Amino acid sequence: MRMLSLLLFYLFFSNPKSIASEKPLAQNSKIEKVTVFLQGATVERSSSVSIQSGVNELVFDNLSPDILENSIQLRGLDDASILSITFNLDYLDKKTVSAEYESLKTDLDQLLYEKNSIQNTIEGYERELKLLSENQRINSDNTDLSLEKVKQISAYYRQRSTEIQNIIYKQKREVQDLDRKINDYRQQMNNLDDSRKETRGEITVKLQSERATNLNLELSYIIQNAGWFPLYDIRAESTASPI
Repeated sequence: MRMLSLLLFYLFFSNPKSIASEKPLAQNSKIEKVTVFLQGATVERSSSVSIQSGVNELVFDNLSPDILENSIQLRGLDDASILSITFNLDYLDKKTVSAEYESLKTDLDQLLYEKNSIQNTIEGYERELKLLSENQRINSDNTDLSLEKVKQISAYYRQRSTEIQNIIYKQKREVQDLDRKINDYRQQMNNLDDSRKETRGEITVKLQSERATNLNLELSYIIQNAGWFPLYDIRAESTASPI
């Protein structure tokens, strides 16, 4: 019984007609003709493919996502027969992160770090400014200090407060510049992210062939999200003149 099972296993996997293609074959195709109607359009594409004996799965990708599935037709099959035709949406490279995207993200992280560092410094200076103001009020209320001493203390507080305010102003300007750069980087990353999430159509065809051969296929389908409307340029000498 064990020998019989091994023999059947060997016969099945040694027969090329019993094995379907392991991976779908992505096919190049080119547009030969487009007919646009008032609503919808017909697209005709051509593709030269090589198929093996047995079951073959062909994939035509990078197509419009608005294909009407029941309009798909395939010609040029010779002796091959169609087992199935399916249409799916392909979210291109949804999980792929490009080197450009990674570079932008690294730069953005650095800008965010610089912004947070400056904001922390600003908060420190603002606390010092508040402390100076409180100390100045306390010293002003101290009747034991001479007038000259009060003037000296006031001059110091005024000078130091001005220095701090100027520093805070400059650093807030730096934060504004960083914000512009950060927004620019985020916009670039969003654009790249949108392009990575672009939705495209994909037609998968399963063919059965008794022999290996080359086929010149003609693929046609209808796109729903297309159309045209007439525009006329009408001119006349005056409202009383013929058009």
